[in-house]
Amino acid sequence: MHTLLNLVKKENQRIMTEREMEEIFKLYGHSQMYMTLKNKLLLSSLLDNESGELLESFFSSYDFRQGATMSYEEFAFHIRVFKLLEEQEVLPEVNC
Repeated sequence: MHTLLNLVKKENQRIMTEREMEEIFKLYGHSQMYMTLKNKLLLSSLLDNESGELLESFFSSYDFRQGATMSYEEFAFHIRVFKLLEEQEVLPEVNC
């Protein structure tokens, strides 16, 4: 359930561009993963209307090996679970 605070936070966040998405993947050592997922990420609505903060928080919270690859379906599963947990405010605060 969305709280008013979450909705206000969401409205105040800038939506991530394609270039920013690529840079965040690279920053966390996942440029190969980005190259594998890029087309499906851009064609899907998975990260539409999301801020770079969400993706950075995701990579800070999950411990993927640098250089790891995965299918779009695996990535989509993990990011959806992460978004759900974040919306329900059950994740601990992670300092990037």
